[in-house]
Amino acid sequence: MAAEKEQPAYPLAPANAYGRSDEETAAALSKELRRKRNKKRLVYLAAFVVFQTIVILVFALTVMRIKSPKYRVRSALIETLSSTNDSFNIRFYAQVGVKNTNFGHYKYENSTIVFYYRDVMVGEAPIDKARAKARSTKKVNIVVDLSASNLSKQFSVCK
Repeated sequence: MAAEKEQPAYPLAPANAYGRSDEETAAALSKELRRKRNKKRLVYLAAFVVFQTIVILVFALTVMRIKSPKYRVRSALIETLSSTNDSFNIRFYAQVGVKNTNFGHYKYENSTIVFYYRDVMVGEAPIDKARAKARSTKKVNIVVDLSASNLSKQFSVCK
C-alpha cells in the first residue's frame, strides 16, 4: 500500500473532453481514405460505363445492322394466253420470297414488282404490306399478266 501512495495522482480526464491529437489524426486519415476509396470506385464505375457503351455500340453497328430484305422468285408457272411474232400475252403465277436477314422482324409497305423484257416494262404486280419474321422468309403468291404487244413498236423506233 505504501507503493500506491507514492505515485502522484493524476486527475482523470473529463467525459466531455476532446479526443487526443493522435485520435484526431486517425479520424482525419480515415475520412481521407474513405474519400480516396469513393473516388476510386467512381472512376471504376465510369470506366465500366464507358466500356459497356463501347461494347453496345460495336454490337449495334456490326451485328444489329438493319439490312434490306432480299426478294426472290421461288417458283413460277407460266400460262401462255396468246403469242404472235411481234407480241406475247402470258399469265405468270409466281411465289416470291421476301428473305429477312435481320435479327428483328421487318415490316414492309405496299410494293410493286416490275417485270422487264429488253429494258421495256411488260408487267407489274402489287405486293401488299406485311411483316417478315426475324431471320426467315415470307412467301407471297402473285399473279401477273405479262404483255409485250407494243414491244416491237419500241424497238423499231430505236433502230
